[in-house]
Amino acid sequence: MVRCLRIFSGSGCVHLRCSRLLPLLYVGFGLYLSLFDRPSLRTHLSGMGVMAVVAFITALPLLIFFYHYPYYFSFRLAYVANRGAGIIPGNPAMTWLLNVGRVIGGFFWQGETHLRHNLPGRPYLDIIQRILFVVGLVIAAWRWRKPETAFLLIWLGVMLLPSILSGDAPHFGRLVGAAPPAAMLVALGATGLLDRLIRPTMPQWVTPVALAILFLPSLYWTTRDYFVTYANLPDLPHDFYQADWQMGLFAASQPSDAALYLTPTQEEMATIYFALQDPDRLRSFSEGETLIPAGFPQQPVLYLLRPDELSIVERLSELFPIGVPGSEQDGYTPFEVEGEGERNWPMSPTPVTIGEDFQLTGWDIDQTADSLLVTLSWHVLREQDRDLTVFVHVEDDQGQVVAQTDRPPAGYPTTEWRPGEVVVDQVLVELPSDLAPGSYTITTGFYYLPTLERIGDAIPLATLSLGE
Repeated sequence: MVRCLRIFSGSGCVHLRCSRLLPLLYVGFGLYLSLFDRPSLRTHLSGMGVMAVVAFITALPLLIFFYHYPYYFSFRLAYVANRGAGIIPGNPAMTWLLNVGRVIGGFFWQGETHLRHNLPGRPYLDIIQRILFVVGLVIAAWRWRKPETAFLLIWLGVMLLPSILSGDAPHFGRLVGAAPPAAMLVALGATGLLDRLIRPTMPQWVTPVALAILFLPSLYWTTRDYFVTYANLPDLPHDFYQADWQMGLFAASQPSDAALYLTPTQEEMATIYFALQDPDRLRSFSEGETLIPAGFPQQPVLYLLRPDELSIVERLSELFPIGVPGSEQDGYTPFEVEGEGERNWPMSPTPVTIGEDFQLTGWDIDQTADSLLVTLSWHVLREQDRDLTVFVHVEDDQGQVVAQTDRPPAGYPTTEWRPGEVVVDQVLVELPSDLAPGSYTITTGFYYLPTLERIGDAIPLATLSLGE
């Protein structure tokens, strides 16, 4: 559930942000009826009550989740409200007040400049739509006593809030909820004008012909702006993550049993996941010079390396002598490993199991005068729902810890580890300069940091002579 929300709460979730405000629409309309049309309220009260109960029951699982994890409800709202060129730090009320003018300007004379949301600078409405929209607003304001017209105006006002309350108004992505009422007001303006111009004695075919003539320029401008001008902008592929799309398609073309990894981790993954069609197939990690998720035994592995992560090719080549670095693509370099072949990581003839969670299949210790570099090969036995901390301790003959490194697996938390997967982790332990000469035992294992709960027993790796 959390993983899905991480995906959903990115750039493609404008519908969710707008839907959070839908209750305001119905609350506002209910207040309108209670003030200006109580007979209608009494007539429809039972139906509105049933609708509210059904909506609450439908939303209840999500509401429970947000109750337990409020961060996922508020973090994106807080982020967009405090980022952007339009914010006035420390004065959100003034930011929102100025945003009203920016949103109005976005509708009529200066659209958003973000290439992914709009043809830069093009207003939300073209000249024909602007005129009809204003006429529709005037008609709606004149008829505000009619419930259907009042509902339309409240709908528009509520759906303008996502853009008004953001830090980068006008944001056309956050105006998606305002599109239906805006279109209805344009239609209201068009019918209002035609009612004035067309006589009742005229033939019936005059009305559709007049509507077609009225909207033909708008159709022409929209087609030209978005299917010609916009489609040929040179930066469009970059802003729509075409490179990520191509990378996702390449990953999707791999054998179904191949383990897929992207490094380093990144925030915008929705395009890759959409092309891949199965987000759980792809895992991302960072700190690849310390930790490498190595796939599943005797199965192919594909690493997708971003340009700033090519330094780990040497490490991958050490772990996978049969691995083949591919040619650089747009935004990534593939490193492919066949299913059959040598895996060059530490292996032990007698693996050691930690509880029912992990199996240490091998280890290696590189010793210098002032440090130990411990390489651990972990075989995952079952899925973890907690981010665990791995430790490597240096203990004296009394069992006292004299040096240690305790940290989460670097760049690849245990909640991402999959049953059957192999993870090769390197842990550097700095030795104290005043370490007394003697024999010391090197141990490793896992624990849960918030409670210090040990996962199984510590594993003794080796006894070394240190401090000499």
